[in-house]
Amino acid sequence: MEAPEIPLLRVSNSLIAGIIIVGIVIVVGRAVNWLWLRPKRLETCLRRQNLKGNSYRLGFGDLKEMAHMIQEAKSKPINLDDDIIPRVLPFHHQMIQNYGKNSFMWFGPNPVATIANPEDIKEVFGNISVFQKVSNNPLGKLLVTGLVEYNGEKWMKHRRVVNPAFHLEKLKLMLPSFHESCNGMVKKWVRLVNEMKVVAVR
Repeated sequence: MEAPEIPLLRVSNSLIAGIIIVGIVIVVGRAVNWLWLRPKRLETCLRRQNLKGNSYRLGFGDLKEMAHMIQEAKSKPINLDDDIIPRVLPFHHQMIQNYGKNSFMWFGPNPVATIANPEDIKEVFGNISVFQKVSNNPLGKLLVTGLVEYNGEKWMKHRRVVNPAFHLEKLKLMLPSFHESCNGMVKKWVRLVNEMKVVAVR
């Protein structure tokens, strides 16, 4: 007795359906990893290193709150003697107030560490092999080059070239120019503010 033949069309349809299902499972798995599993693992690692910050929120992270705080800061008037940091970087300012100088925030599913403690900043800049810069997209590499972009040996070489310009003795020689420039700018600002006050009174 001969076994019944399975039509070739039915086999190819089953194969295509199987490939589509496997493809969907892979895409969904990667999306879940990118949007949830990886950020939660990174959050655990950051907290183990004594960094504090908001818990990860699916997809947006801190972006919604950040945008809301920027809009709120822009809506309020600012005086010349006001602290500018809460106005320019309201979310960063709040994070430092809430969690200290070393904290982290979420740009979507990607955490960003803020290191504001001077000793820790020295350590970061001193260990260039451990603390690598995140590579920009190709367009960013076309627009921004130099110390900001370089890593490793290339960074060390360029840093050595630039370093003498920031020696204390050279900066002391530039102090009169800095003073003159800043003084002139402050005088212009005061004049502009006074002119605006006169216009407002009229």
